[in-house]
Amino acid sequence: MSIKSKLILIILLFFSIVVIGGTYYAYITQLKLSINTTKKDAKISGIIILSSLNSMMLNGTILKSSDRKILFSIIRKVNGIKKFKLVRGAPINKEFGKGLAQEKATSKFDRKILDSKKIIFKQFFKKNHPYLKIGVPFIAKTSERGIDCLECHDVPSGTIVGGVNLTYSLKNVYNSSKKFLITIAILAVIVFTIIAFILIKFSSVYIKLFKTLEEKFAYMQEGNFDKANIITAKLPNDEAGEVAKSFNNTVKTFSDALLDISNKISILIGYNIMKTDNNLKDTSKIINELVSIHNFKKTIEHDMTKQEIYERINNILYDYMSIMTYAIYEIDNNKMKIVSTKGLEKYMKYFEGESWCFNVEKEDAGSCRAVRIGEDIDSKEFYHICNRFKLYDKGLNFYCIPVYLGGKVGFIVQIIYEKDMDDFIYTILNYIKGYLSESSTVIESKVLTEKLKEQAIVDTLTGLYNRRFIEDGIENILAGVKRRNSNLGIIMADIDHFKEVNDTYGHDVGDAVLKNVADTIRKNVRQSDYVVRFGGEEFLILLIDTLPDKAYEKAEEIRKAVEELKIKASNINLKKTISLGISELPIDSEKFWQCVKYSDVALYNAKENGRNKVVRFEQSMWQDTEY
Repeated sequence: MSIKSKLILIILLFFSIVVIGGTYYAYITQLKLSINTTKKDAKISGIIILSSLNSMMLNGTILKSSDRKILFSIIRKVNGIKKFKLVRGAPINKEFGKGLAQEKATSKFDRKILDSKKIIFKQFFKKNHPYLKIGVPFIAKTSERGIDCLECHDVPSGTIVGGVNLTYSLKNVYNSSKKFLITIAILAVIVFTIIAFILIKFSSVYIKLFKTLEEKFAYMQEGNFDKANIITAKLPNDEAGEVAKSFNNTVKTFSDALLDISNKISILIGYNIMKTDNNLKDTSKIINELVSIHNFKKTIEHDMTKQEIYERINNILYDYMSIMTYAIYEIDNNKMKIVSTKGLEKYMKYFEGESWCFNVEKEDAGSCRAVRIGEDIDSKEFYHICNRFKLYDKGLNFYCIPVYLGGKVGFIVQIIYEKDMDDFIYTILNYIKGYLSESSTVIESKVLTEKLKEQAIVDTLTGLYNRRFIEDGIENILAGVKRRNSNLGIIMADIDHFKEVNDTYGHDVGDAVLKNVADTIRKNVRQSDYVVRFGGEEFLILLIDTLPDKAYEKAEEIRKAVEELKIKASNINLKKTISLGISELPIDSEKFWQCVKYSDVALYNAKENGRNKVVRFEQSMWQDTEY
């Protein structure tokens, strides 16, 4: 129910109570007053009748019944008197004899007149007609005016000798009271209508203000603060106007506060948030998203590797942002490699086994437009903006986001989407950038850590692992071999007559020989195997999960590859050979360093027996218990 309806109902209820109560009270008061007036008139009439009877008594005419009848007929003709009766008491009947039949005391009221020494009244209805009875007793006594009733009546003073019973009609009294009631009611309705009109007219501006406030609060709940302002020009310059002004100030303060929060958050996270028409929900969403991004950063800070962080970015894109098709490329040493993709499968027939943008792993990173200019690439900006993208004609758009690591583009997130999803993609882009921005610093730290760690375990000349790598990581390698219940082939290799190279051609040529031999060994083992520069010209090769005696075959392949190698350094062409010694864990021993010693013993045996050989360790080559 509206305020206006409630106000009208309250006014109607209030004035109904006042009007009905007041009118009824006025009606009862006026009726009582009219009846009292009638009573006074009746009392006077009764006294006059008794005075007339006294006169007739003095004149000696009262004893004639004919004279009394004439008096009675005259009295009945008096306006308002419906019935008249003279009541004779016992003293009169005893003294003067029985009178007329109608003079006998036949009713309770008649007898009450003869028993009462005061005038009595009785109101009653007969056939819905109102009447008033008045009984005036006639008391025999000497009056103050000189009339001595005892001269004619032989009774004690104060004896009731008779009385008058008058019946008056109150119909006119009631009718006049009803007319009065109707008049009062009409006047009350008119007054009520006028007052109600004035009140409603006066309060309409305030009722309208309440309705306006209700509408404006609804706009505030929707976050539309521009529509929440109240126009104050037509409001009175009183409390209503002050309330409206105060409300507008509150809306402005609240709106400014939300805008300030939004701007500061944008500064804090480094990008602007997509806005809608609902500033309240926008701010709430921004804060919730900021909390999510903060939690995301806290989580990835404890991840061990950048690959784990990339996987979390996958989860954000696919599970949280509902991006169904995308690719992540990593840039390292001017090369791009695919970190992960989603949704590629259904488009495979268009790629012939390549990626979205041709086979990026075979090209320089500079061929990627996003890497080259270091800015977002949006396929909607210009048709075929990037000629590497191959799905323009398949109803797809793309958006590439380059992420900087250490001052240059470190990886790229490429979002692929159908053209009818433009609005959705543009709504969530800034949130995606927020997560990528927070991840960039952590990935940069992980990359730096990995490089430092790599520098500590990698030989700078050959790019092979160094001896520290073996010392730090061999336990993990052995645990894997043991868990898989497999063998570890251990090959110790040494370049034959390497000292002569340094002595004859110098260390630069010697370094070139080391690098070429190292590359050759690395190319002839599996990716899961490990090649370590163990000493100056000495290499340790670990063959993971190799079959028994297969280590010998692999060592022979390496020996032949080095033997066929042509080394060119400083305009000098060289050919070198290597000698190799082999042992296997756990066949020869369950202790790694003992197997390394066995391989070294076998290598020494190869050197002693002519070099450029592969020798498998035999127990007869080592008799000592210590190694």
